[in-house]
Amino acid sequence: MMMLRWMCGKTRKDRIRNIKIQRQVRAAPIDTKIREGRLRWFGYSAKTAYKCLN
Repeated sequence: MMMLRWMCGKTRKDRIRNIKIQRQVRAAPIDTKIREGRLRWFGYSAKTAYKCLN
């Protein structure tokens, strides 16, 4: 969140909520990014397990 604030030229002293800054920058929600990372890891581990069986 600190980098998003920096990109907008805002500081914590401006007292702007994180949600408003995310909308202003049009950043993807955090939970979506976490889900993508988990799915990427699952795909990697599934391929690795399949290669070990062959």
